[in-house]
Amino acid sequence: EQSGNASRAVQFYRRAGQRAAGQFVHHDAVRYLTRALELAAAGDLTTQYDLYALRAHVHFVRADRAAQAQDLDAMMALAKAMDDAPKVSDVWLQRAALAEAQGAYAEAIGFVEQATRTVQDAEKAHWDVAAAIQLGSIYWNQGDYLKADANYQRGLDLARVAGDRNTEATILLHLGALNAYYGPYDATKAISHQALDAARNLANEEGQVWASNQLGFLIVEQGDDDYEEAERALMNGLLLARKIGHRAYIAKLSSNLALLHDRCGRRAQGLACLNESLAIARETDSARHEAFAQNYRGGILLNEMKLDAAQSAYVQALSRFRAIGY
Repeated sequence: EQSGNASRAVQFYRRAGQRAAGQFVHHDAVRYLTRALELAAAGDLTTQYDLYALRAHVHFVRADRAAQAQDLDAMMALAKAMDDAPKVSDVWLQRAALAEAQGAYAEAIGFVEQATRTVQDAEKAHWDVAAAIQLGSIYWNQGDYLKADANYQRGLDLARVAGDRNTEATILLHLGALNAYYGPYDATKAISHQALDAARNLANEEGQVWASNQLGFLIVEQGDDDYEEAERALMNGLLLARKIGHRAYIAKLSSNLALLHDRCGRRAQGLACLNESLAIARETDSARHEAFAQNYRGGILLNEMKLDAAQSAYVQALSRFRAIGY
């Protein structure tokens, strides 16, 4: 930067930001990528777009929704200025993921539809897979498991036709998690183990967090055959979520650990887990995580015969569930 070679400085700060993000040092990653954006040439729209995309992903992992939305707005403006339809579609899908995280499911579905309308026929296959995955996630979080399953299955079929093994593995992770809610226990547990193995083979740390959470949750929710395995899975997932700084999953895993602690009679530990989950949910404006945490809290308090406190927690949970149409 001191040499006056702005282009080299941009690349330096970009690599530094990517390295920090890869090491899950999110504050440094944002700082380096912001400096790269400040130095990027005004006419180099592609570099600006790529830098915003990197920073937006860091904001997503940190659950900094406002900062992520600002970066997505900048990305959309740049993509349109470049007349780059795939980039425009990608931003629509990222907006859908953000809206889903905030419980705005109808808006999220609209964003997915925008993404698929934007691309041309030659590019449509890739975006159809991406849209199917996003729709599967939205319908799942909305509680419509049949529509979620149908979209994941559609995405899986398209990925297999395209020979895209990485995407196929990703969708299997989603299907394994979804089946925890309504599939046969033994079959779903086998799928859960397969999903975890697939994530490990791909060195996909976020996928390992996902699969560990769904395996532990499945055992706690549907079976009582091995609570020790459930605790191992949930604790491994939580440690990894803390390592990568994925706050949404820290909240989710903490809630599911609380459910396990309650089943095992460790109610004080369960309430401690829920305190962390609720704090993250409120800080990140996640109505869904807050609703489930309050629901689990009500259950623990009811088991402790603290009836007034339990009723208060259930009322708050019901209010949040209604707010997101769950």
